[in-house]
Amino acid sequence: MRGAAGHAIAMLTALVLTGCTGPAPTVPANGVPTTGVPAAGGPATELPAGVTAVLRQQRSDVIPREVQVQIANGSDEPFTVERITVADPRFAAEIVRVDPDRTTTVRAGGRVNIRMQLPAVACDSGIRPDGDATELTLDHRQGDRTGTAVVAIGEAFPFLGALHRRECDALALAEVADVRLVSFTPSAADAPAELVLRIAPTGAGGAGVLGIHSTNLLTYDGASMIHPIDVDLAPGDTAERMIALPLVPLRCDPHAVLEDKRGTVFTLDVELGGTPTSIELYGGDVLRGDLLAWVSAWCAADHRTG
Repeated sequence: MRGAAGHAIAMLTALVLTGCTGPAPTVPANGVPTTGVPAAGGPATELPAGVTAVLRQQRSDVIPREVQVQIANGSDEPFTVERITVADPRFAAEIVRVDPDRTTTVRAGGRVNIRMQLPAVACDSGIRPDGDATELTLDHRQGDRTGTAVVAIGEAFPFLGALHRRECDALALAEVADVRLVSFTPSAADAPAELVLRIAPTGAGGAGVLGIHSTNLLTYDGASMIHPIDVDLAPGDTAERMIALPLVPLRCDPHAVLEDKRGTVFTLDVELGGTPTSIELYGGDVLRGDLLAWVSAWCAADHRTG
């Protein structure tokens, strides 16, 4: 089976640099090894003593494609972050601050998360999905001292490699077909709604769309957590498919909608060159709003009639 996907969401941060030389990484209070060693081949410019950095990604960062650099200040005086960037060969450009003109002061003993915007992934064949080096460059000020640190940075929890793979797979699938969520028809509480998935092949062939998973908020009528699609896209195939997905809410607890972060991001099982893989599909902010409004109404009506 083969398939294609047009708009995959991807998420992503940076991988721990292994095999570094120099001082051992420092470990903050949370026990996660973080920055503190010079980047391989870079200037021997470290962060000040007691200051560490690590990459994180929260669930709420996924849709806007952001990550966070967490700075922990274990020193005895405030530490000010000025310009900050992250470089990684898995990306086509530097990871930069969401608000590039902003500075942040971390109090002694405190920590802050600095929001960073991910650029497009780089998918050249020579790039290792598990990473070669992720490097933090940070202009800083502490007291009357200023400096620039260029150091290796790691992840609090590994996620960069998987996100890089998914985004590159989505780009590969887009060469075979444009696969996206295109419309939504809500329903009353006694019937499933209809979410339409469009598959528009380019004719290139060599992929397939296997199935689409439930999310933490939405599932499919019939109690199946994966709705089968089973569309094979052979070379020369340009026939558009419109596939109706019978949606029902997976949960109706009070916080399901109010605290939603990934409930409208769908995992799509596909095949590329005979190899199974998966990508993520997000229909956009308007569709997200429509889906969340429908879940709220469906659950409220179901509660009244139940």
